[in-house]
Amino acid sequence: MATTLISRIWSAGLDLLYPPQCALCRRGGTMLCDGCIAALPPAAGSRCPRCYRVAPRSRPCSVCLAHPPAFESVVAPFELEGGARELVHHLKYHGLSSLGGPMAALMAGLAAGVPADVVVPVPLHRGRER
Repeated sequence: MATTLISRIWSAGLDLLYPPQCALCRRGGTMLCDGCIAALPPAAGSRCPRCYRVAPRSRPCSVCLAHPPAFESVVAPFELEGGARELVHHLKYHGLSSLGGPMAALMAGLAAGVPADVVVPVPLHRGRER
């Protein structure tokens, strides 16, 4: 309990010294602002039900038909381009770990109601992690 209080005091102190700002547009107030969230490129359109690549008529793509993956299916809320790509790179490659919470909350909200046995992050390559 004391650790939680100390952690909150420490966090508030850091926010005073270094106010949070959006990782994409640099507007102050939050790590990820509503405008930038709204501008993230959604993964829309017809997709392969196995690998989630863009595919005609929501049928398995030629890659999955030729070499079926070891998993049943995968989904993603955003295309890995533009702001979404920038956020992932800030988190994984530039050490902006404070983005983890806002990004997880965003994806959890979008994943509500999506049947899933497991939710996994895309791991960082060992060489990059070192």
